[in-house]
Amino acid sequence: MMTISTPEPEAESEHFNSAPGLPRFKAFHALYAYLVERNTALLGLRGLRFHLRIEQATTLEELQTTIGPLSEAVEKRYGLNAAKKFKRESERRIRLALAKGPD
Repeated sequence: MMTISTPEPEAESEHFNSAPGLPRFKAFHALYAYLVERNTALLGLRGLRFHLRIEQATTLEELQTTIGPLSEAVEKRYGLNAAKKFKRESERRIRLALAKGPD
């Protein structure tokens, strides 16, 4: 009977954590999750078109282009303060993600 060994979890995670571009990949997914969560929470079904734009994004820069229109929609629904708060947090996350370096 042949036995196939699987890598230890620590060794597997070390391999994935050392992959080039991983910090930016994680940053992309963190920003993606934030935008989807906030869009749903703030706009619900009214945010469907923004949700589709977020889902189509494949780079941080594409995600960044959704922030302006999304914050305008938030402003229309909740006012200037809510829009500023959303935009400020989104832009902070973009800066952090872009600081991770190129893929």
